[in-house]
Amino acid sequence: MERMRITKSTLATYVLFLVWFILIILNLKDTDSVIFLCIWGILISIGIVYISCIRSKLELRLSKIQFWWLIFVVYSFIVSFINQKLGSNYINLSRNIVSFFIAFLALYIFTRFCNSLKFIEIYRDFFAFCSILGIIEIITKRSLFVNWMTSSNSIELFNTFGFNSGLYRVTLFFYHPIYYGILLTIFLIFIMLKPYKSKVLQYLFVFLGIINLIYTQSRSSWIALACCLLFLLLRNFKQVNKIQINLLIRSFCFIIGIILALFIVINLFPQLTSNLLNIFSSRIGEVTNNTTNARTANWALVQYSNTIFLKLFGGGDGFATTMLHLHPQFMGWTQAVDNQYLTFYMDYGILGIALFLMFILNIFKTFMSTEDKSKLAISLAIMAIFISAFFYEVYFQNEVNNLLFILICLLNSNSGKVFK
Repeated sequence: MERMRITKSTLATYVLFLVWFILIILNLKDTDSVIFLCIWGILISIGIVYISCIRSKLELRLSKIQFWWLIFVVYSFIVSFINQKLGSNYINLSRNIVSFFIAFLALYIFTRFCNSLKFIEIYRDFFAFCSILGIIEIITKRSLFVNWMTSSNSIELFNTFGFNSGLYRVTLFFYHPIYYGILLTIFLIFIMLKPYKSKVLQYLFVFLGIINLIYTQSRSSWIALACCLLFLLLRNFKQVNKIQINLLIRSFCFIIGIILALFIVINLFPQLTSNLLNIFSSRIGEVTNNTTNARTANWALVQYSNTIFLKLFGGGDGFATTMLHLHPQFMGWTQAVDNQYLTFYMDYGILGIALFLMFILNIFKTFMSTEDKSKLAISLAIMAIFISAFFYEVYFQNEVNNLLFILICLLNSNSGKVFK
């Protein structure tokens, strides 16, 4: 029997995924920023040791995507620093440095010797397992990871969305159902572009992933998945060649597989079908619930960006959230602005939005033009995150933000072989 060879690149990729998993668990607890700083510091140290001992020279060359993202990260710090010096007391500069700049530096160095294709496979397999855990939780009506939650915020969210709340939304250990929803969306993107060899496993985990996604009741993730499928079909129609035709066929098979799986469920499990239909009808029908009304009303917060400086450069980290707490726009709602783009404008101004749009433009260009299938999957995953970000904030210390930074840095890593 031939031994499975584990390369340094594969090992580094497993370490990278393990670090992300550890960060997920730490987000459920009252974790000081010093702990996160230590984690990023360890990654930087490993990277430096690897560079000095294994390689004589390592090219640290930013891609356009990474360049614009780094410019945005540095700009967010500079604006926050200036606003703090001007007397703003709501800005936490240490959070900005640790969660954004140092995180980017550590991941950029460490991912130089990671394999992006391997990361996609690990992510796919991990969330295939999570989809099984989600089904177990749904069937047994028991939250499997409640003992992992020790922070007041995670416990409060569990009390809001757990089985005893009357508003159950599957979350597992991902802090919030919205986070689990968008991570499942990325899982479905990866499993479609890097499918299992076994058709049985492929359709099984696609089906389980979709059931989990529905039970998150995260409409933002549903929208993100639908938009990404449309973008993928658009790309395949625009670039008609053998590879793209294969992807187009795979996309149609993916959709047909979903339809067939749903047809089987409707006939074999009528109670589950009834539950899924109730979730869809209640979530889609809630066009005027408090959260939706708050998201709409919160656009009025732009009136507090009332100087030329605030319009152009923003008020720095936390400005939008502070204005929301000082001036609630809907029935005292102060939980969240619930729109990353509104938050970007208020925190970083028109210039910040412009820098962010340059980053998004380069992501879209990569998605439409790349022949590297790992870059295709990663760029589509990043697009999914920012489509869903119309309905919540992602740019702070959380598992989705950490994954976003990892994916951005992996765009320049060794992608191994292309998808077949």
